[in-house]
Amino acid sequence: MSWQRRGDFPHLIRTLRERYRYRDEIKWQHVRRSTLPFYKDLVSAFFRAPWLGFHALVVRRPVVRRELHASCDEARQKHFGMLLRAKIVKCLRAHPDRKQTVRVYVDPLHSSYSKAVEVLEKIMRAVVQRTFPDVTIEGAL
Repeated sequence: MSWQRRGDFPHLIRTLRERYRYRDEIKWQHVRRSTLPFYKDLVSAFFRAPWLGFHALVVRRPVVRRELHASCDEARQKHFGMLLRAKIVKCLRAHPDRKQTVRVYVDPLHSSYSKAVEVLEKIMRAVVQRTFPDVTIEGAL
């Protein structure tokens, strides 16, 4: 979602909450027969909004070359880092004449290493800034 549209997202959610009188926390574990219409409309609204983007990384374990990684955690972090880098670089290359700020917010990473997020953030900053030295990267992974 572009930074300029950040106010539209809460409005979208608020509108759906009011329509369905949904007051609970929005979590997939809360999907029940009674809440299903709300969740279906939520997903539909998300994918109908051209200003929202959804990115997912699915890697089947047998495909991962384990000999290139110290652990499954490391492999997951590398794949995730490559996805982030590709998305950021694509965005920056799409508008090379604009001053751009990249903000990345990511749900907690599941890892046995407690500082995995900080490591990924430092690596991503270094990789992106090596390619685009004038870009400001804000936010925390």
